[in-house]
Amino acid sequence: MPDSSSAAAVTSNLVFELGIRGIVNYVFTGKKYKNSVVIADIPQLAEYAFMSCSNLEEVTLGNGVNTIKREAFNGCYCLNSIDFGDTVTNIYESAFKACRNLSDVTFPESLVNIT
Repeated sequence: MPDSSSAAAVTSNLVFELGIRGIVNYVFTGKKYKNSVVIADIPQLAEYAFMSCSNLEEVTLGNGVNTIKREAFNGCYCLNSIDFGDTVTNIYESAFKACRNLSDVTFPESLVNIT
């Protein structure tokens, strides 16, 4: 019988859309999502929200996402693609620290602050 950690390891995709007001600190830290996360209509991603999701490969931020807080994706070693959408205005320090496979990043025109 699989334990909760192996159950998390088989999760392929997460989709967050209408009705969710925020993603809190550490909520998905260390989970083993295999493929992608799609986030729309959530104003901010909290500190450490997806930290150490080491199998996460793709992130899509749809309209309505304005802020990516400190270390939100720190340690997502397999992350190779992120689509920022058109509404991200703030990216805080180390948001993508240790995302060693992330390349060819294009920031949106809406971005006004990287700290």
